[in-house]
Amino acid sequence: MYYMTFCLIMQECARIITVMNMNDYLKWRGDLSFKADPFNEVDNLCIAQIVYLNFDGILNSDSRMSIKKLAELYFEKYPELENSKDFTRTRSYVLKLMAASSRFASCTVRNYVHIRHDENEIIEQFAAMIVDLNDSTSVVAFRGTDSTLTGWKEDMMLSYTGIASQNDAVDYIDKYCTLLGKYRIIGHSKGGYLALYASMNCKWYIRHRIIEIYSDDGPGLRPGTYTPDQYEKIKHKYKLIVPEKDCIGTIYEIATIRKICKISVSNVFAAHYMGNWEVERNHLVESDRDAYVTNLSHKAIRQFLKETTPYQRKVFVNELFKAMDEVEIKSFSQFISGGAPLFIKALRRLSEMDGEAKEIAGKMISAFSDKIGSDIHKSINEGAGVIKERFFSNTKNKPE
Repeated sequence: MYYMTFCLIMQECARIITVMNMNDYLKWRGDLSFKADPFNEVDNLCIAQIVYLNFDGILNSDSRMSIKKLAELYFEKYPELENSKDFTRTRSYVLKLMAASSRFASCTVRNYVHIRHDENEIIEQFAAMIVDLNDSTSVVAFRGTDSTLTGWKEDMMLSYTGIASQNDAVDYIDKYCTLLGKYRIIGHSKGGYLALYASMNCKWYIRHRIIEIYSDDGPGLRPGTYTPDQYEKIKHKYKLIVPEKDCIGTIYEIATIRKICKISVSNVFAAHYMGNWEVERNHLVESDRDAYVTNLSHKAIRQFLKETTPYQRKVFVNELFKAMDEVEIKSFSQFISGGAPLFIKALRRLSEMDGEAKEIAGKMISAFSDKIGSDIHKSINEGAGVIKERFFSNTKNKPE
């Protein structure tokens, strides 16, 4: 018995030591051409990472250049990022590794578009680009939610309405994809949603040129925003990848083809970041499906969506962002680094408000404080308990 336990411990230690991510993939397999090793799900992660980078002033909708040249110009403009491995800056490191690899260096990047609106009640954060590979195919990559509150708010708006980015994603494909090309449509987080939505709604003759659709932990489509016929036409091409501790890809999930990948972190909030997804050779390490199905964050989010209406979610999102501003949460990266305690702090501010937002936020507190349990640090649960009591004291919302 002790021998078996020892072997299991040693096996797990060896696994931890040898855990690889997309950076390691580029270092160890970046010398392989797409002819020697066809496009795979890790290539998808690499491109989905670099579309997050700010190429304003380097690329535009009409220009094109190799990834190697793009990296040179990017690091000339942002020299401080070239060797940075900070959590929020590792995407720059991915670009550096891609530019140094024979697999990606000569691939062409083109049609970079970046749009942001956060005035006059128009909320939009959108960016996209196309990467022409050396196998006569192209990858259309949509940026996910960036580090700004504008991007984060637009992401949460998906729970109750359509967003401006989804229309721009359709227009982008219709404008820059042609009958002569073969395309993979990809994106991480909101970018994955845009990849799915745009593939469904683009012109039919462009849709037939799509080979694959990758959503890297992106939400699905809200019921009522698509028809079964629309999904039927692309479902065999649509691939959803989610980390084992997931709270984004579970939202409105409709994927027929789904892969659950192992992660190298225990923090449910950091699980969303693709740099923490485990890689082996040219594929992601698959996780236990049962562990994913019983994920507590998954259940909490579904409970909240089930118990609220689209109008209530709109009220909640608007008030939540006011509260976040008041507790000085200025960016997504700040929220990630602060984790759930920072989110609880914002909810604590909401609990001091009157009106419908307080009632709706009470439902979210109930869902998360009841479901997450040991998955989040004890201090967070204690904070949630205090806020929950404040929400439900002397109100009709008190849970039985």
